[in-house]
Amino acid sequence: MLSFSVLLPLFSSIVSALPSTPLKRDDSSLLTSDIDKFIQSVLTDWGTPGGVAVAAVVMNEDGSWTVDTKGYGNATSDGTLIDSDTMLCIGSNSKQYNAISTGLLLSNKSLEPRLTTTTKMSSIFPGSWALMNDFATAESTMIDLFSHRTGVPRHDNMYSLDDTVDDLLNRVKYLKPSLPFRDQYQYSNIMYAIMSHLPTALLPSKIPFTRYVKQHIFDPLGLSATYSPMVAAQGHVLAQGFGRDGANRTENVFAMGTPRALEYWSKNVTEDGNAMSGAGGIIMHANDVAVWLQTLLLQGANPKTGEQVIPAEVLKSTSTGVSVVPETSVPPGTDTPLLYGAGQEIGTYGGYLTVGHEGDVAGFHSAMIRVPSAKLAVAVLTNDDTYGPSFIQVIKYRLLDVLLGLNSTDWNSVYQQTVKAKYAASLAVTPPPSSPSPPSVAYTELAGTYSNGAYGELELCYLSDSSSCQDLLAGIPNAGDERPTLVAQWNKLWASHVFMRHFDGDTWNLTLLDKRVSVQL
Repeated sequence: MLSFSVLLPLFSSIVSALPSTPLKRDDSSLLTSDIDKFIQSVLTDWGTPGGVAVAAVVMNEDGSWTVDTKGYGNATSDGTLIDSDTMLCIGSNSKQYNAISTGLLLSNKSLEPRLTTTTKMSSIFPGSWALMNDFATAESTMIDLFSHRTGVPRHDNMYSLDDTVDDLLNRVKYLKPSLPFRDQYQYSNIMYAIMSHLPTALLPSKIPFTRYVKQHIFDPLGLSATYSPMVAAQGHVLAQGFGRDGANRTENVFAMGTPRALEYWSKNVTEDGNAMSGAGGIIMHANDVAVWLQTLLLQGANPKTGEQVIPAEVLKSTSTGVSVVPETSVPPGTDTPLLYGAGQEIGTYGGYLTVGHEGDVAGFHSAMIRVPSAKLAVAVLTNDDTYGPSFIQVIKYRLLDVLLGLNSTDWNSVYQQTVKAKYAASLAVTPPPSSPSPPSVAYTELAGTYSNGAYGELELCYLSDSSSCQDLLAGIPNAGDERPTLVAQWNKLWASHVFMRHFDGDTWNLTLLDKRVSVQL
């Protein structure tokens, strides 16, 4: 694999040749009637029970702005429609705010001792910071955590909404790395959760991270954005995430089935936030997003007042590539190489340098991208849990094609074919043998409590018609199976249940189910 030191000169030469002036446009509207029709047709094609909120901004040649925001489809199960003020969670697009807040801390000249992005984590959290690898423990810096190169993979099922950042700091040392330190990009929500602890750890006020972001970013820009669903619902419609129950995907991969409004993933979070706020907790509406996109294109200046809210050098540092994103992690339509900075991905599209990110949490997905040289940016937010990650890319790329004057690609067909192929692959599983060998330990003896320093305890119950663990299956239809099964209830952010179904000998099929999102195994 090419190293970043080899790719950087190549990437820099590409960027230097890109256009650097605003494009001329004849239409003062960005989300035209043709775009409206296209978005509506996409929502129909994907059978969504939800909808999208869209923001597009362009700086004109005279320095003025053209800004468009719209909503399409359903915000809630009662038929309330999405509009420009509907609040939706942006997931991992929140990571940029995390990185920027750190940049604001580093630019605070009153902070002692002074820190940089290369400051060792062991000096920031003395006695608390530790990884399983001693060298990584000693050498990890802020930029290592922000650029996903600690050697520790996602381990997303080790945390719950009840965890604090201190809990994660105490347990991260038990997470097994899968690659050498600084060897390769591996996305990690956990490291962003830890980085969000800096305002509390470094400032005398011990201010929570979420209130620090509100005080230094949201409020100066006049944003209604928040980390609390309860606050988001005050004066605005808070969108519900939608799942699809009973959809016959064999007959139609994109069948809607029976729409189900999902439990909000962070429903009890206050303005003090929680451990995952820094990784993916922001809730905002399209009008807020438009202001944010303008601010990024203006290198941190408030588009309404001109006030420099975020130092330009802070934004530059977050959008400077550090890690190379593996091609297997790059979505269709994205040119490679794709680089990762701090909460931002840097790439090219149609010959233009782009900076952006995606976001995914239960029920909500987002895509934001800007083209600095063309002075334009677009964002698409959705509350469709099932296919939202795909069709927001379709809409995003169509907007870029139109606004940049590029030849349009049929991204809808590209992404639908990708989804169909993945579904077909998921059906091509190896069936268990008709007469499997029993495990080396009796089924009943495998039941019990298992413990891990990072993941905590897991109590497996042997499922039988007369077993007490039948209660664990409440609300999960078709959970029974003729194969011997062990089941556990798991209080994790991304999974509520664990199912282990016997395959053959000491081999088991493991399934993680989040009952809040899907009730089908």
